[in-house]
Amino acid sequence: MEKQPCCQLCGIVTDKLYRFQEDKQPERVYCLMCFEQQTDELATDSTVGYYGVKRHPRASFALLKRAMIHALNSPDEVQQNKAKRVLRKLSESAELIADTYGSNRSDDLRDVLGRQGRLVLLDSEKDIQQQISAEKDGFPDASQWAEIYSRRV
Repeated sequence: MEKQPCCQLCGIVTDKLYRFQEDKQPERVYCLMCFEQQTDELATDSTVGYYGVKRHPRASFALLKRAMIHALNSPDEVQQNKAKRVLRKLSESAELIADTYGSNRSDDLRDVLGRQGRLVLLDSEKDIQQQISAEKDGFPDASQWAEIYSRRV
């Protein structure tokens, strides 16, 4: 079986990876979120609206959702700050969608987004958090994600 390409920092498998090499350092491969956070190559607003994945979008967003919930509830301030940055980017993406479709009403946006088969709405309500915690879906659990995302490559 051929190994799928993945981000060397967070481990997500996606077809949107970026190669990056600094002075005399080994080449690194990052997903868009990690590339933006680990380098100064992209302006902070340049990736708004571009966090979609083509392969396995539901699995990818389920993992992201679980990771965000864990990081926000973590006592580690570094993880909390990473989660807040990603949430800010998702919020900016939501604003971009609202501007594009001419509505900021959540019902209108849910209707528009619901017709997009490859998009998954993220919801961080407490009942959703509890549901994710109870899932036996084969994704890394919260402690595994924390270790993956906090290590330095």
